[in-house]
Parts: sequence; structure tokens; C-alpha cells
Amino acid sequence: MHNVSCPHPNHSHFLIYEGFPVLIKAVHGGGGKGMRTVHSPSSFLDALESAQREALKGFGNATVLVEKFIERPRHVEVQVFADTAGNYVGAGTVEFIFDKDADKFFFMEMYAKAFCKQNGGLSHHLL
Repeated sequence: MHNVSCPHPNHSHFLIYEGFPVLIKAVHGGGGKGMRTVHSPSSFLDALESAQREALKGFGNATVLVEKFIERPRHVEVQVFADTAGNYVGAGTVEFIFDKDADKFFFMEMYAKAFCKQNGGLSHHLL
């Protein structure tokens, strides 16, 4: 764990639990704008400020998130075809990123048709 001091008015410090490198990403970003890879605590603040300036200029919002940067990723997608009762053929997908160096999986996203559609409309689970 690295404790990185930050003079930003909304944050007294950032805790980076997975260690460096990290990826700073603009929440409203796209096309790589507002994105910085940071390899050490000493370069974190400059990269944070730079990403926030670029995000604000490009998207009108300086909000960023910080996530573990995986240097040698492998995309893994699992397609769910049925549950144990044999229902929900083509139920959706679950996606992960596999970090080859750390031998770890990181959840990326899930799309499950079974929860999004029920009787021709939105599931009550989402309401």
C-alpha cells in the first residue's frame, strides 16, 4: 500500500492498495483523453493534475478514477448459456482482465439478459 499526499481540496490523500503502476482515467473520457499511466508515487500528483486538466478541457468534468494498471493483460469473456435448471439460454456474459504477471483476475463487467428483461420489460430487480 502506498500513501500519496495530495493537496487537492477534496482529498487529503490517495491510498493505492494494489501498488504501482496505476492508471488515472477521466470518468467522462474517451479516446485516451484524461488518461495517464503512473509508475511511481513521486509522479502521481503531476499525472493526476494533468489528467484532471485534460478531462475538464475535453469533457467539462475533471472527475477521474484510479485503477490498477495491468501491463500484460489478457481479456477473458465467459458466456452464460443456462443456469442449473436449464433456463436462460444465452443469458449473458461476464468479462474479466487477467494479469499474467500477478496471476490474478480482475472483474471488468457483466451483462445478464436474465436480469435486464423479464416478461418483455425491465426486471423488477432493476427498479
